[in-house]
Amino acid sequence: MDDEPRSESAAEPDSEDLNAPVAEPLVVLLLTSHAHSPPLQPPAQLKYDLRSIENPPKALRDSHTGVSKRIREHLRSHQDFPDLLDRAETDIRAAVTGTGLDVVNSGEAVLLSVAAFCARGHHRSVAFVEELATRAWPSGWEVRVVHRELQNGRSRQGKERRGKRNGTEAGGFHLVLGDD
Repeated sequence: MDDEPRSESAAEPDSEDLNAPVAEPLVVLLLTSHAHSPPLQPPAQLKYDLRSIENPPKALRDSHTGVSKRIREHLRSHQDFPDLLDRAETDIRAAVTGTGLDVVNSGEAVLLSVAAFCARGHHRSVAFVEELATRAWPSGWEVRVVHRELQNGRSRQGKERRGKRNGTEAGGFHLVLGDD
């Protein structure tokens, strides 16, 4: 008989532990990189403009995106990039603790949308989001990364345009690709 009450009491804490709110993320941090135009829809709660950060050399940009370790290392070597990362981390933590911007409360988890943009959304903003995602966020935070321009095929459009003279094809027709 002693075994039965112990097994029931042992089962109860296990079921309570499974239903504890800790199982769900306390904060969902959505980090999105994109080009300056068109703007992100819906707009993010925190936005960072990377166009003032020096672009990596053309040879590096032509062969890599901001996901690349080489691009990220290059950008980290310039002090303004890590400074902006530190500022973004501070802003994010302040927003989540309620001293900053309003965050959207979706059920029990808090969603904070953060966007980084640069001219084309392939290098600086992508590297910024990748670096921001690797920061030491508190346990219970879920970090999601989205690279809009890399995911919607715009990175291929730039390569298709290369080799076309002034954006025109034979016959004088203007080549139009995507929303650009």
